[in-house]
This record gives sequence, structure tokens and C-alpha cells, in this order.
Amino acid sequence: MTASVRLLAGTAVLVGAHALLAQLCVRVAVRRAMRAASGVPPDRRAVMRALYPEAVAGAVCWVLCVALFARSGEGELPGAGPVLVLSVATAALLVSIFLPFAQLEVRRSGERLRGKRAIAVLARTAALQVIGYGIGISVFTAAVVLAARLEAAPAWLRAAMGGAGMIAGLAIVYGVYPLLVRVLYRARPLDDAGLADALARLGEASGVRLGRLYRVPAPWGAANAMVSGILPGVRWVFVTDALLNQAPADEVAAIVAHELAHLEHRHLSRNFWRTAAGVVISGVGLFGVRTLLTSLGLGGGPVTLVIAVMAAWVVLALVWSLPSTRRHEVEADRTAARWVGAELYARALTRLHDLNGVASDPGRVERLMSTHPGLSERLRKL
Repeated sequence: MTASVRLLAGTAVLVGAHALLAQLCVRVAVRRAMRAASGVPPDRRAVMRALYPEAVAGAVCWVLCVALFARSGEGELPGAGPVLVLSVATAALLVSIFLPFAQLEVRRSGERLRGKRAIAVLARTAALQVIGYGIGISVFTAAVVLAARLEAAPAWLRAAMGGAGMIAGLAIVYGVYPLLVRVLYRARPLDDAGLADALARLGEASGVRLGRLYRVPAPWGAANAMVSGILPGVRWVFVTDALLNQAPADEVAAIVAHELAHLEHRHLSRNFWRTAAGVVISGVGLFGVRTLLTSLGLGGGPVTLVIAVMAAWVVLALVWSLPSTRRHEVEADRTAARWVGAELYARALTRLHDLNGVASDPGRVERLMSTHPGLSERLRKL
């Protein structure tokens, strides 16, 4: 069996096994939701916990894919072969990790994924992940594979190449995400003239330049708003139909004020550069990690490089990036409350959580992994 066949077969088995596990976890989560009190939507986080094992398993499968590449005689593969296989496997694993969350959102909201509508919903969700993250992952993987093959190059140069590849991939993801959301989720310009005027006045009063406003038909009925994009010309605010249809106009304006506050404080660009800095720090810390892994007999090839960089990046995200993101949310809350009034903003924030069935006080794991504080904490810090 050639190296290419071994690599393709192995990655196919790993991705397929994880996809089956993901669907099993969905069934467990759905049964858990069905056991909830009749007529009362189950708490979102409580149901989602059933999907945590498949997310962890997806990360393990990805590491195994990298190890398989390292042990399959990659030198026999044509130039772009390893990069293509690893990138496709990574994108496929991402889809199989995150699609179950979308499936569960639909089921939790009382709807069912059936027929053409189910295919359309899942296809849009998968395409958003594959295009947005797949391109960025390909850039990163290509840089790491190239660095691993430059055995004669200094270790610092190889680490720098991997870091530069990840930063370039992040830039692509941050830059194209709003375009993908607009196209794939069929966003259309906000057609509520009264609300648009109110938001325009809010932008003028706050001194924040209001970009394009779009309404999004969220497929699972999520009530939400977001601002996306790091490029000035492609930095847009999206508001879902569920929020527009189920919340009063003044509360919708209050939620959008939170998104404008992110622009006021430059949170999007700060998050990008903080993540990029974390990648650089991960690359610097790679020297010590590689020394440890080598002493354990794990070598210093592509597996060591990829696992070391990603492990350092995950640790930094937990102790640095995510806490900073949560602080940004509190900062945006306070700014929005100052613009629209604390009482109105607190009411809008409470309604947003109620519409989405989110508990006021998340558990320890959720607090550690979440980009947003719980409702009780956000209201307390207004």
C-alpha cells in the first residue's frame, strides 16, 4: 500500500468514526431535551453538555491525523499531497464537530430537520465552516508542513514559519467571515425604516460610524445580533429575524448598541491582534515544549511542531484570550447601557437570554470556555 493510500484511508476512518460519534451524541442530547419539563424549553447549556465528548474526540482525531501523516512515509507523497489531505481532514473534522450543535439548536427550539430544508440548513452551516476556516487552516498547515520539512533550518525559523502561517490564516478568517455570513445565510438589508432611523441616531449620538445593517433568517430561531469583520469596508452588523420579530424596537436598538460599543472600543481588531500575539508567544514557547517532547522520545517532526504550537495556543486562549473577550463583553455592556439607559439595556439583555433559553448562571466549564459572562454577572457589572 502506498503512502498516499495509507494516509487517505487512515484519515477517512478517523473522520468517519468521529462523524458517527457526533450523531450518537446528538441522539443522547435530544433524549435529554425530551426529558425536560413539558412545554418549557430546556436550558441550552445543559443540553449542549452532551456534545462535549464529541468535541474532545474531534481534537483527538485531528492529532491522530497529524500522527498518521508523520508515520505514513510523507516523503513519498507529491508536493501538495500532505497539505491537501491534512487540510481536508481538518475541515471535515470541524464540520463534524460543529454541525451537531446546529442540529441540536434546531431540535431544541421545537423544530425538526427534515427534507430539503434540513439539507439547506446544514449545507449552509457546513459551507460557512469549510470555506471560512478551511482556507485559514490550509495556510497554517502548509506553513507547518513546510517548516517541518526544512530540517536544515534553525528551530527558531521553523517555529516562526508556523506562527506566520497561523496569523495569515486568522487574518483570512476574520476578513472573509462577514461576507460568508451575508451570502450563505442570505442576509438582506434591514427593511424596518423606523428601527434603521433609531439606530442611525444612536450611531450619531455615540460617535460610532454605523456600517451596513443586515437581517438574517437564523435557521434555528436564535435571537441574536453580532458585528463582524476587521476590514473597514466589510464590518457589518447582523440581526436575526427572531430578535426583530420577538423583541420591541427599543430593546433591539439596545442590543445593537452593544455591537456598536464593540466598534467604539475596537474590540474586533484587539481580539485579532491578541490572538496573533498568542500565536507568536506559542512559537517562542515551542522551544521548551519541543525539548520536553524530544526528551520523552516523541521526536521533533511535524507531529511535535503541530501539537506543541496548538497546545500552547489553547492554553493561552484559556488563560488570556477568553478572559479578555469576556471583559470586552462587560465593557460593551456598560457602554451600551450608558447610551440607551441601564434599565432599558438590562431589560433587553434579559429578554435576549430568555428567548434563547440560556441559564443566568453557567457552570464552571461553561464559564471557562465561554466568550460571554453569564446573565447574572453581566447585569451585576452594568
